Amino acid sequence: MNPVSIEAMRGAFTAPEGSNGLVVTIAKPTIGSVHRALRGATRNDHASIDRMLLRFDLNRAEDYRNFLNIHLSSLVTLRPHWRLQDGDDFARMLGCLEADLETLGCNAPALPILSASPRRPSAGLGIGYVVRGSRLGAAVLRRGVVGDLPTSYLDFVPGLSWAGFLIQLEFIAGDPNDMNEATRAAKSTFVTFAAEFKRFENQSSTSLL
Repeated sequence: MNPVSIEAMRGAFTAPEGSNGLVVTIAKPTIGSVHRALRGATRNDHASIDRMLLRFDLNRAEDYRNFLNIHLSSLVTLRPHWRLQDGDDFARMLGCLEADLETLGCNAPALPILSASPRRPSAGLGIGYVVRGSRLGAAVLRRGVVGDLPTSYLDFVPGLSWAGFLIQLEFIAGDPNDMNEATRAAKSTFVTFAAEFKRFENQSSTSLL
């Protein structure tokens, strides 16, 4: 769910070999200071979510439904604080979640739309960093889902690419207030997802009593 290091997505990009037998290596782009700072600040949060995710077998319909519901509830909770630039992509993600849950025979819960409180635009960047970065992890999870389980959410590709978002993220470089706000929002976003994981875990434990 946390943004996988962009370094892991990079390799040695090379141009086709020419007649002279030489291979031209294309320089790798540098990771921005804001990306680096957010990645470091949320490393432990990412690890905590990863540990929670290990308890889910996404090939079991029940676990998979819970996984999708966790993401649905989290995105709805965060919706009042989405950036305008993220609205279309995140709304489409919600639509994919609802469609997958319907296919699984589980109607998405009617979750309230909370009113938004004034926040700095950098807070939206912090939320976007976690939510958009989670798509990298979703691509990895998708490879482990077999059978006829619906995967439109895991397959979803945002209109704004991860590389394009990282360019936007660097707009706040050099502003300590924006950096602090983005960091707080990113960590708070992880807390939102963690709380939903724990809620569904508690519900499962109660149903077994």
